[in-house]
Amino acid sequence: MNRFKPCRLVLPAVFLLVSAARLSAFGVGLQFQGNISSDFDPGIAVTFKLESLPLIFAADWSFSSDSSEIGLAGDVWLVNPELARFSGGSFHFFAGLGFFAETAFGESRDFAFDAGLRIPLGFNLFLGGRFAEIFVQVVPSFGLEILPSLGLERPFFPLGAGARLWF
Repeated sequence: MNRFKPCRLVLPAVFLLVSAARLSAFGVGLQFQGNISSDFDPGIAVTFKLESLPLIFAADWSFSSDSSEIGLAGDVWLVNPELARFSGGSFHFFAGLGFFAETAFGESRDFAFDAGLRIPLGFNLFLGGRFAEIFVQVVPSFGLEILPSLGLERPFFPLGAGARLWF
């Protein structure tokens, strides 16, 4: 079996995706996060959004003194209506649907892997002709624990606040 065969499919797909997305217009930023429930510790995320694609991605790291969680999330904003416009900016509400996958490990817990659905709800503020974006969100999340044993997770409610710059 040729171990490079999948590259023949993946590389052209990545090329098409990147060329379809206007790389001259993308947003990148940082998000600080917490949780209303006690299912995970505070953390930080790098957010990334191509303007021409509907997904907003976040790669996150939550940490405590004896455990860590690393995850990836992707959300589609189904609505993002403008609520107010002012000189130099605009204020919006957003709601959407997304996914998450994360691993957890550390001294106080077994290795775990879980995935599920998210419902992002929040507000964003664009400044400087949409050059800077500030946002806050709560994201009700519903997951399935895959490792160490299969089962449903309790719903949890991450909070996030951050900023993105658009280029």
